Amino acid sequence: ELFFAEYAPHQFEIPVTPAEGLASADRSVVLKEIVRDTARRHGVRASFAPLLDPASAGNGVHIHLSLIDNNGRPLLFDDSRPGCLSEVAERFAAGILSHAGALSALTAPSPVSAMRLTPHRWSVGAVCVAQANREALLRIPSTVPLAGAEPASQMRLEYRGADATANPYIALGALVRAGVEGIRAELPAPPILDRDPSVLDEADGTRYGVGALPASLEAALHALARDDTVRSWLKPLLYDAYVGVKRSELQAAENLDIDELCRRYAAIY
Repeated sequence: ELFFAEYAPHQFEIPVTPAEGLASADRSVVLKEIVRDTARRHGVRASFAPLLDPASAGNGVHIHLSLIDNNGRPLLFDDSRPGCLSEVAERFAAGILSHAGALSALTAPSPVSAMRLTPHRWSVGAVCVAQANREALLRIPSTVPLAGAEPASQMRLEYRGADATANPYIALGALVRAGVEGIRAELPAPPILDRDPSVLDEADGTRYGVGALPASLEAALHALARDDTVRSWLKPLLYDAYVGVKRSELQAAENLDIDELCRRYAAIY
């Protein structure tokens, strides 16, 4: 619905109109094909890779999640609670945070993905939930009183840990499933961070429940293997095939330096 320049040279952001369920994943696929074809027609090439080179700003896929009931009423907003998150929203967020390590194997699943997900790269500096803070894995975007829109209808959680190397159907399905698990388990509300996570000392980090994403695809796959809950969402055949492909990627990347690795992923994605 929009198209505008981003931070890095030749970098652009394209928000996609909200849609329910699988339609949002469909739109992400269609968008990429339209952009690629448009670029080809103009004699250039578009890349959605997480990093074009190690020094560049990264390219992310920010997944905005909102919930409605069977009557179409928004479920995430409650202005009497911290961050204006309803109890349902708090539990949904807690479910995602509690499985963050395993989810990263599904939402940022390439050898270059973890290079982007580091502090002060406008991506993810820490596993936490925060309000209008772009260092958080889960961000609560500000609502805007525009054209009479109600805050409840704008309320959403932004998952910032995904990129275009992920299968959008797997990524979206896993995030929703994690959030629903949090609701079913009635997980306690996660603290809402009010500062840059990189400045927290150990005590504050513990108080806010701040963690770190896996530092590599290898570490993310280990986190996925250890998380019985997330593994159970994937049928054995899908899990084995998925992990097998990712381990093949790791093997192919093993002897490549960072620059060459980024170049190859930029050419593929």
